[in-house]
Amino acid sequence: MTLLLTILAPAFGQEQMCDAIYTVSDLRGAIREAAGLVEAGRGDRASDVLGRTRDVLHCMNELVPTEDLVAFAETRAIASFLVQEADDAVRWGRLVEVLEPEHTWPETAGGVQMLLEDADDVRMSTADGKGFLVEKGGSVFLDGKFLPEPSAWAGMPHLVQVFNGKGHLLKGHWQDGGAFPEELLGPAGALSEPRYFDAATSTITPRGKPPSDLPKRDPIPKLVLVGGGLVVVSGALYTLAGISHARFACDVREKDTCPTTSEELTSLRTRTNLLVLGAGVTFASGVGLGVTGVLTDAPGLRVSGRF
Repeated sequence: MTLLLTILAPAFGQEQMCDAIYTVSDLRGAIREAAGLVEAGRGDRASDVLGRTRDVLHCMNELVPTEDLVAFAETRAIASFLVQEADDAVRWGRLVEVLEPEHTWPETAGGVQMLLEDADDVRMSTADGKGFLVEKGGSVFLDGKFLPEPSAWAGMPHLVQVFNGKGHLLKGHWQDGGAFPEELLGPAGALSEPRYFDAATSTITPRGKPPSDLPKRDPIPKLVLVGGGLVVVSGALYTLAGISHARFACDVREKDTCPTTSEELTSLRTRTNLLVLGAGVTFASGVGLGVTGVLTDAPGLRVSGRF
């Protein structure tokens, strides 16, 4: 079973990179893991954890709270400094300071703070003469904050999330500064704060059912399910073979129930061999069906979002 999962995991990871549900709880867990690695001086491993997290944040199924993005950016900035990536440390450090001007940095961020003190001043980037092109009642959020018009601080990454008129998340993407995608821009004008957004708690309460065309997790291919079942059966057969072999190798001096006649010994030996053979054939068939199921059902790597 372990071998089958090892073989299939990469294929499923590619197929459902953006179909899987990613939550704020997942984000906080990743931040805690990375923060622990930073404390241990493992900036390389922390950067890996945060890099993978960044790549799926645009697949979030809800509004990302600003305070969580601050924690993410802070940890990313410190990890970048530890691996001597000064530019990234400044970019993420700047995001922390514009989202939370009175932010208190931890002691481990001394190097990042020195880089920020020497860095150029940040400036606002705007899409002059443009507004957002969303459906009626729709909204755009930048780093967890409602954004009425297309503007963002330059020289740093931003997470953009777009919601429909009922508060359901339609899509999200990372962008650099104010580089909003053309398909999101329209005639000049400011969006009104949506009714489904509670500014006091910075939360969104969707109404009604989500659009039917939103990405959904694909069902597990039938061949994979059959393959997994065969692998489980092979394990059971191998266990029975072990029991049969133990009885065949039984010491008559220790147990009264041990087989003694040649007929009994021949029968047990044959049974043991057949069970071992059956376990091997069933396992190989299960792995083969599982891999075939992935290769025939998977349409390929699917990633939504803008990097």
